[in-house]
Amino acid sequence: MSGSGSGEFAAADKQLQEAYYTLGLMYWEQEKYPAVIRNMVQALNVDDSDADAWYWLGEGQLKQKLPSD
Repeated sequence: MSGSGSGEFAAADKQLQEAYYTLGLMYWEQEKYPAVIRNMVQALNVDDSDADAWYWLGEGQLKQKLPSD
């Protein structure tokens, strides 16, 4: 019984990670960089091996440090 439960949690974790990642990309398109950073950090809290989430986290951080026009 515990084996099937852990599989369900793993699937839920993957869905949660994908939700945070997708939200981060949506915020990127809206140029809401603090929200990009927040969601990518949450995605990485679930799966810290996601190279794409690391990439977009870095992009969001770079955008935050650009001088305003």
